[in-house]
Amino acid sequence: MDIQEKLHEVKKLLELQTCKNDESRESLIKLMRELYLAYMLHRTEEVNKFLKIRQRVEWEI
Repeated sequence: MDIQEKLHEVKKLLELQTCKNDESRESLIKLMRELYLAYMLHRTEEVNKFLKIRQRVEWEI
């Protein structure tokens, strides 16, 4: 599941949250955790790519 799909699910669950449904609340919390982890993984990959490029440039100098 990609980040866009997770955001869509979060939006749906937020709309359901007005009913104060405990099940939807738990699902929302779970999705938010997954979304955060997916985001952090993406950021980590970006940083690693940057560091590899930087290291290559330093070796060439």
